[in-house]
Amino acid sequence: MYQGALILEGGGFRGVYTGGVLDFLMEKGILFSSVYGISAGACNALNYLSQDKGRYIEVALRFCNDPRYMGMKQLVKNGSIFNWQFSFYEIPEKYIPFDYDTFHSSPMRLMVGATDCQTGECQWFSNQTGDDTILCSIASSSMPLLSPMQNIAGREYLDGGIADSIPVRKALADGNEKQVIVLTQNEGYRKKPNRLMPVIRRRYQKYPKLCKALEQRHINYNDSLDFAQELEKQGKAILIRPSKPMVLKRIEHDTGKLQAAYENGYEDAKAAYERMKRLFEEK
Repeated sequence: MYQGALILEGGGFRGVYTGGVLDFLMEKGILFSSVYGISAGACNALNYLSQDKGRYIEVALRFCNDPRYMGMKQLVKNGSIFNWQFSFYEIPEKYIPFDYDTFHSSPMRLMVGATDCQTGECQWFSNQTGDDTILCSIASSSMPLLSPMQNIAGREYLDGGIADSIPVRKALADGNEKQVIVLTQNEGYRKKPNRLMPVIRRRYQKYPKLCKALEQRHINYNDSLDFAQELEKQGKAILIRPSKPMVLKRIEHDTGKLQAAYENGYEDAKAAYERMKRLFEEK
């Protein structure tokens, strides 16, 4: 097991790229002492701990055009563009099994980040402290405007990426001096200010700190990205990000594009394999 952190960025359906990366890691039997998942990264992390190789892309390809899985009908009916009950409970039980036993016995510490709507800060949940990390992953994946807030222990949460999209500083503060950081945007990407802030302020007027976090999200994202790149320059981290143009939308219906992004992730992880070994073998 590598003593360090695996950090998984979100990005909606761009998460199939991360799925390809993780499938390669599973193929090689690579584990990390800590895994940090945000939004789609948290969903990927669930399959990584359960060692369900191929499951993430199988779900995406099979259900991306299924109205039970997501779509405007779900948004109108349930207030969420994704049907969380179907995605996280029915699919694992009825269609594409999830290995709960392996998940619960995993030696890896899973950290799932979700944004506390009252404080605007990232709250971290862990499989090693008794948290329901599946429920917390739903909260971490609940996009503002497109999903309702998720209630956990009396507090309301939304997308973890609002408060901490790339938790490199959190992982470092937790003692992880070496990190593998999986991003879902191409090199050179910079997040821009949210053009929907007027709508967001009206929708979440009772949550001023959440609005502030959304307003500053691009600043914090770009700062975290710069810090991750600096860690890589220092030889303390490896960044794995799409080597081919990332053309997927956060919500994607084109199965050909999904498959291509997945394969890109697998190949990019394969290309980074020797660098990973050197990073964690060095004293």
